[in-house]
Amino acid sequence: MIAPANNPPLPGRNWQIPVAVGPAHGKPYDEILLKGSGNIPAGACGDAIKVNLGDVGYFRVEYGPKNRAALLNAFPQMQVADRLNVVTDSWALVQAGRAEAPSYLALLDALDAGDHRAVWDQVISTFAALNRLARDRTERPVIQAYARAKLRPVFDRIGWDGAGSGDDDTALLRASLISTLGDLGDAAILAEAKRRFAAFVDDPNSLPTALRDAVTHVVGVTADRATYDQLLALARSSTATNERLRYYLAAASARDAELARATLALTLTNELPDTIVTGMINAVASAGEQPQLAWNFVRTNFDTLLARQGPNFRDQFVPNFMTNFTDEAHAAELAAFAPSQSTAGGRVMVARSVQAIAISADLAARVLPTADAWIRVHKP
Repeated sequence: MIAPANNPPLPGRNWQIPVAVGPAHGKPYDEILLKGSGNIPAGACGDAIKVNLGDVGYFRVEYGPKNRAALLNAFPQMQVADRLNVVTDSWALVQAGRAEAPSYLALLDALDAGDHRAVWDQVISTFAALNRLARDRTERPVIQAYARAKLRPVFDRIGWDGAGSGDDDTALLRASLISTLGDLGDAAILAEAKRRFAAFVDDPNSLPTALRDAVTHVVGVTADRATYDQLLALARSSTATNERLRYYLAAASARDAELARATLALTLTNELPDTIVTGMINAVASAGEQPQLAWNFVRTNFDTLLARQGPNFRDQFVPNFMTNFTDEAHAAELAAFAPSQSTAGGRVMVARSVQAIAISADLAARVLPTADAWIRVHKP
């Protein structure tokens, strides 16, 4: 239950939590319904004992140094669900300020390049978050190089081509790795994506459907004027909605400032369906890494965009859009943005977004310097 704004906090409640405990690579030998605190037999000192065995409970687990070291030694023998649980819990503890970034980065050394997609998806998501937080900061090149070094062996194991269906785990992981490594500036991925896109333009059958979103995204991020115009031409000539969206969003992801301005100008025309205008503006800010340019555009053209998009543009889009920033100045700017403060719904969304920006700012300040220092000492 969530208390309405300005209401006193709800009274604290105690919840019964199902906890399964046992050897990291075995079956649980104790299952309890925990309410408050309790003691559970945990085997001999130094044994790799896993709490929340099987990842069945909706809670986080924090281990002491000895227990954690034992778990990492037993990591390859764990079930996929337990490996994923340890990885996700480790990053959640960093986010909550209960652990330092190096504890998470050290855990990645225990991962095998052939691990399950679910495990690597969590790592990819974390690297993407760190890359976003590090935008315009000195730590970014070090963090990007480290992420590339960790993800590239995973991609090299599965390669560009496969015989499976487009929605199997390997195909999905492949596409995710291409997109992420492209965002991280992997030169080989960028070059091959451009080559395959050029071949696709000549022969659409040359590029598997499962790779089209990823390849087009990478090409869009690094687009020059000729490639940008080519993406728009493909969008304009396509009759399939998903294909048009793919090419328009790829064009909006261009990190060249002049191309970003061209995309923003396009959102004021009748070419784009109203349903994708906000997505295009947000893509300029996020994938295109031009949040200030996009914010200036939104403020300058706010009345026109509001008339076309309706009240959700004011009450929801603007507050959500501002989470592309991670600094206090932009949080204050959002809080002072009168249109979004003019309705009850807008004020709720603004408050949430201001809090989200503050959380991102805190995370960047805590995590990036320590991650940078650790990586410089422990280069993969």
